[in-house]
Amino acid sequence: MVEVFVPLLLLRRGLSLVQVSGFYLLYATVKLTINYQAMRFTNRFGARPSLILARIAYIAYLLCLVAIVGNKPIELAGLMACMLAVTNAFQWNAQHVHISRVINMERKGRDIARIDSIDMIAASLAPAVSAVLALLINENWPLYLAIASIIVSIFWLKDIDDEAGGHVAQSELKYNPSHAPRRDLVANFAFNFHSAIGVFVWPMYLALVLGNISSIGIVTTVGAIGTAVFLIFIGNRNDNVGTHKVLVEGSFATYIAHLLRLLPASAIMIGLINIMWMMCLRYQLNPWTSTYYAHARKKGMSYILSMEIACDVAYIALFAAVFLVLSVFSYRVGFSILFVLAALVSLACTRITPTSDQPGSSVTG
Repeated sequence: MVEVFVPLLLLRRGLSLVQVSGFYLLYATVKLTINYQAMRFTNRFGARPSLILARIAYIAYLLCLVAIVGNKPIELAGLMACMLAVTNAFQWNAQHVHISRVINMERKGRDIARIDSIDMIAASLAPAVSAVLALLINENWPLYLAIASIIVSIFWLKDIDDEAGGHVAQSELKYNPSHAPRRDLVANFAFNFHSAIGVFVWPMYLALVLGNISSIGIVTTVGAIGTAVFLIFIGNRNDNVGTHKVLVEGSFATYIAHLLRLLPASAIMIGLINIMWMMCLRYQLNPWTSTYYAHARKKGMSYILSMEIACDVAYIALFAAVFLVLSVFSYRVGFSILFVLAALVSLACTRITPTSDQPGSSVTG
């Protein structure tokens, strides 16, 4: 409900575009710093406590945003970035550990598509609800509803560590890149670098070009609805024709989608580009996630930790690039450079080691 509007809200409170990119650079640096401890906590206590901690941190993040929107000191943005780092460090480690353990590998493409469909249905409703609440009441109400939704979601975490044989702690959990093949680290760096353009940098661009919550909400909602319908096709194709083949197709599609961002901006054009981007990303994400979880199930938490190092390094590299490019160039030239860079990097996602269910594949790298 909130994330796509954060750059707009920060810009309205007086931060420059370069300062907003610094906000995300701080986030990436803190996440890299705490990631190992987050995984150790998940390894010892299971996914449920980590997911609860992630929700508590995200509530703190949203409360900081409420305070900033309410004209409290803008310095709270630093704490806000740290809370987002805590959220994602605990959330993603726990989620990767849990799903890699419980997913059915024979139908992983379809099951991941169903998970993504639920996510996209929520994503299709949330921005529209946020826009309506902001127009009818005020811009704080989407934040309040988001906090209430997070609290309610905790009740569904009750039994997750008992599923599929239950959580089993891994001994000798170490934090270094060597537990994943080098090609997987390169691929994960590429995936997180280019996908973060859509999650973090694209909303910054929308904040400048569209400039209001209602327009951003409508554009995001339309894109999410179109993608939710497309996901079932992706999941079936993944299981029927082979994960790696669909990953190659999806990576080329994201390459095209990034380049479409270079077209002249208007509300209609941005809406169409957003639909294309969300569909292409899911086309890539489904086989990418299937492959990631297949390797994580075989190699355990150390593999996930190694991949998370690549993820965090990708975020730091991206936001350092954003900070540098937007400091030197105008925002139009700067964003164009970033979109072209993302397009090129997205092709490297195909480097991840194919799973053993692919003809002629190997699980070593």
